[in-house]
Amino acid sequence: MDEIVLEEAAMYHPAENRVGGYCWKHAGNIYPFLDTYESAEQLATKLSAGDVHLAPSCKEEDHIDWQDLILKLVNTWYETNAHKTIRLLWSFATDGDATHCKAGHEIFMATKLTLASPLYSILSGLPGLNLYTGPHEMTMDFDYKHLFKHMVSPTTQHDNQD
Repeated sequence: MDEIVLEEAAMYHPAENRVGGYCWKHAGNIYPFLDTYESAEQLATKLSAGDVHLAPSCKEEDHIDWQDLILKLVNTWYETNAHKTIRLLWSFATDGDATHCKAGHEIFMATKLTLASPLYSILSGLPGLNLYTGPHEMTMDFDYKHLFKHMVSPTTQHDNQD
């Protein structure tokens, strides 16, 4: 999970006669279809008032919002049998954002593996790894580019010289 930097702009979807490009948290506050002149005016008014934003993430989400989104993604994957037709989800990676990390910890550090789990035999012999997982025994991970950025930052290099 990583936020995407995109141009903040509305986009028109002609097949549905609707406008997209709104933040996921507040998109439910609007009626995105252009059925009438009034519906177009209402979209403009809601944007001006800040009831919805032109960005995938408006930065108003908290860890609960991210938990809900992550769980919806994981549950949909398994409810639609994507785990059978594509593959199992065994790890969920998050970036260094504190809100994302907190959501990830709440979900993927919830259940300690039992001795009977096939994953236990793999992870228990690796020093430094915990044995906590989330739904479907998914583990939490971090996007390595963020770990590498932290390792090579000037303050980290200075700390390692002491």
